[in-house]
Amino acid sequence: SGLAKIFRKLLQATRLHCIYLTRYSEFDVSLIGFLHEHPHAATIFTTYKSIIMKLIITTLSIFCISIVSVKAQKGSNLTKILPAYYDIKNALVTSDAKNSSLKATEFVQILKSIDSKELSESDSKVFIPLQEKLNSDAKSISENTNIENQRDHFATLSLSIYTLLKAVKISEQPVYQEYCPMKKMYWLSNEPAIKNPYYGKMMLTCGKVTDTVK
Repeated sequence: SGLAKIFRKLLQATRLHCIYLTRYSEFDVSLIGFLHEHPHAATIFTTYKSIIMKLIITTLSIFCISIVSVKAQKGSNLTKILPAYYDIKNALVTSDAKNSSLKATEFVQILKSIDSKELSESDSKVFIPLQEKLNSDAKSISENTNIENQRDHFATLSLSIYTLLKAVKISEQPVYQEYCPMKKMYWLSNEPAIKNPYYGKMMLTCGKVTDTVK
């Protein structure tokens, strides 16, 4: 029938349309005569072609977004490190050794979840040499119930994370390096207000900001 013929021609047009960049002349020869003979089919074909193009564009857009998303996820694991570090710091500010241990355990789990193969080459070169030290200090905090011993390991943990922070973008927000002149130890904070994790409420505001990483 006439409708069946039109449908077959539209299917043929779809196949040719998908390869029209390399075979455009074939597309013309196959359809131009038919469309001249059937003006109503030309209207249907134009609408159909528009739909196909929209589907192709949508598919390509989704594909491009997926690629960008995968690339973004490659660095996303490292961005989990800083919030986990802050949790340890906040527990030490309140002198809560039990909670410090718990948060350090969570920090260790986050480190284990990071696959260095998924990192960019530049990020991997910075992270891998620090990974063992980060894990060692966090594990020592998690296995220790003495708050002062926890704080000693936190000091070296802070230095390692600062090294990572200076070389790799792991935070969209400013990070403040702060210093306790009494302990001669550094820590990192997400705010410039001093809340000393080495003395807690005994000397809560003892310290100063020494660097801001943006």
